[in-house]
Amino acid sequence: MKTFVQELQHQKELFETKELPAGYKTRYDKPAMLEVLEYLKVEIAKNNGGTVYNESLALLIAKAENVPSDLYDHLKTEVYLAQHDYTDLKQKEHADKMLSLGYIPLTSKTDYRGKIELVATYNSDWFTNKIAQEAKIITAQDGTAFIVPKGKRSRGWYVYNLENAFYKPLTK
Repeated sequence: MKTFVQELQHQKELFETKELPAGYKTRYDKPAMLEVLEYLKVEIAKNNGGTVYNESLALLIAKAENVPSDLYDHLKTEVYLAQHDYTDLKQKEHADKMLSLGYIPLTSKTDYRGKIELVATYNSDWFTNKIAQEAKIITAQDGTAFIVPKGKRSRGWYVYNLENAFYKPLTK
């Protein structure tokens, strides 16, 4: 069984090869080392779900695993990849939970129009807004789906601007 440092060296060599593995668009599509992902999960749990910064996690792992300085830059790459893997894992867990509660994924290709119960996230340049309310899906003038919150006439969100969006049709 390989040690952490041996596996890190192996991952560095794979990352630096000229040919991309099948199914990868970029080198950053590769999954992180499982050990690094586990370190990340432990640190997030210690921070009660708060932010774990890449540099601080890389320093912690380097100290705990005695990572040589020539592998430290690749360790930071693995931490970066682990952050993305963790985000993907959380989004999948959220999607599974929403589907189990009877929600339907809301995409630009959704044909349904009418009253809904909406759960989504809206990201603007400078803020994030979590949405959980009744609304109505209508077709905007440009033919795309538009969400109008209950009690509003024209203000709302284009479906393509929402993230992690799910809905339940309402028949009221």
